[in-house]
Amino acid sequence: MRADETRAVDEWERQLQEPDWLYQPNRRRFTEGVKITGGVHLSEGMHKARGGLLRVRLLSQNERIVDVDISGDFTCIPASGIAALARALSGLDLSSDMPSQIAQHMTVLGLDMPGVDAEDIATALRSAYKPAD
Repeated sequence: MRADETRAVDEWERQLQEPDWLYQPNRRRFTEGVKITGGVHLSEGMHKARGGLLRVRLLSQNERIVDVDISGDFTCIPASGIAALARALSGLDLSSDMPSQIAQHMTVLGLDMPGVDAEDIATALRSAYKPAD
């Protein structure tokens, strides 16, 4: 990305994390996401797994994960594991066989997520992914 695009994404990310925006009453969800620039899209999605609800905020560029925030009411052991998994998913091709790659990262990181498997995480990512044209 160009420097001005990176600054724009950083500013959006900062604004979208502010409590005033996150917890405002009747906040409208961006079901179609927000197109930042050509090929860059910020979107959110969710998936209900047996182990809890997975929420995903996804920044994608040209069908690849640039950044992802995974949250929800599921259990991840160790607690820091979900942030480590999100970092590991950076660069993942969203049109690829995501479940096998996610499962591999979960194994390497030693994650225990009762009721949540790689397919659940892939489903949450697919629910968030909106190709930017």
